[in-house]
Amino acid sequence: MADTPRLIVGFEGAVIFPLASPHLEALWPGPTFALAAHASLTKWLMPTLRLRGAILADQAASNAFPDPGVGTMLHAMGGIRFRPRGIAHPEEVPRATCVWAEIDAGGGLWNGRWQPMFEATIGFDFEAGPVDLGPVVHLTHVLPTTAADGPDAFLVSVGLEVLVNDARGPASDPTHE
Repeated sequence: MADTPRLIVGFEGAVIFPLASPHLEALWPGPTFALAAHASLTKWLMPTLRLRGAILADQAASNAFPDPGVGTMLHAMGGIRFRPRGIAHPEEVPRATCVWAEIDAGGGLWNGRWQPMFEATIGFDFEAGPVDLGPVVHLTHVLPTTAADGPDAFLVSVGLEVLVNDARGPASDPTHE
């Protein structure tokens, strides 16, 4: 039944790059991949868990702070995804399509050191056969907890999200009569 809660699983591939100095001068953009689980409790609000890994290539040494070498990130975050269309059109069966926004908090390894991290995300998913597909942009803030962690890091990633197990209705199913 379309109105029962369901687990929607997401996969994401993106390019991540530093957004501010001094990391901007020390790290090149690199790949990032994520796996997420979204619990569609309502058609407009979904608690989310995400695991992400990223590698940023090393640039020449920066004078602003010690050269971090290759930038690495591995984090786990929990958050909430808000989909306004679910409020405006409660009759629609899909729970993850159209524009959405998400906020997440958690922690992980940034260049080998455990640090708290926060993300703000916006995306747009559309039905593509049995999956939902769409662009996504994340802004990540890595918060240092000690002076040895270095300065705050701000990163942006731009990529493509694929969601499986979203609800489908009669309009989405060509075999339905």
